[in-house]
Amino acid sequence: MCLTSRKDEDVHADPNTQEGLDSQSLSRRDFLKFCSLTLGVLALPGAYANTIEHVFAPPNEIPFIPQPYFQWHNEFLCKTIYPMREVKLRDFLIYYMEVDVWAQYKDREIDELKNELYEYQKAWEGNAVAAQTEYATLRDYFLRRDVREDYSKFEPIDEAELTAINNFHALFVQSWPKDIRGERSILGSLIARWARHRDLIRDWVRVRRRRHDGMDPAHAKYESEGREWR
Repeated sequence: MCLTSRKDEDVHADPNTQEGLDSQSLSRRDFLKFCSLTLGVLALPGAYANTIEHVFAPPNEIPFIPQPYFQWHNEFLCKTIYPMREVKLRDFLIYYMEVDVWAQYKDREIDELKNELYEYQKAWEGNAVAAQTEYATLRDYFLRRDVREDYSKFEPIDEAELTAINNFHALFVQSWPKDIRGERSILGSLIARWARHRDLIRDWVRVRRRRHDGMDPAHAKYESEGREWR
């Protein structure tokens, strides 16, 4: 008579039988749960395939969405209560760049830097010329009362919008100061005025586009309204 223990029987148990599953610490209840979950996934409609792939996607495939941990990370606050933040950051970087440049050149003689000084001065002269040219070009453009020729490439021309642009140019000509010291304040008010007009146009386009997206393609006005907001 051969006596064997329960442990010895588990070692030789068939993994495809219930005894084999029990020996692998998998109960009948857990096995049924696994089978039900598998059948449930296989029975899902094909529309859920992308959702399942997104849930089980590796971490590196999930797009990174930055979280606003500080108030100045909020784009709306940056435009309202922190409008000078970027300017002050640039000032901060320039200040420390000057400190680094001084540490780099403090032990060198001025005669050793003739070539570098020449290149530096030439670069700044080029920047000044480019800035003056851009300034003059933009100023002369806005000092023109009729700019139909500049917008002739846009067909068909929106006459109402062209009238608004010409009125803005007329206001620019009327408000432009003779003293350069008044240019900054005048430009600030003109830019704010045109920004409000631009926002009205954006809202109009947004409303028309939402209406067009919800419209039946077979609607009689589908094509005409689509061309209107585009």
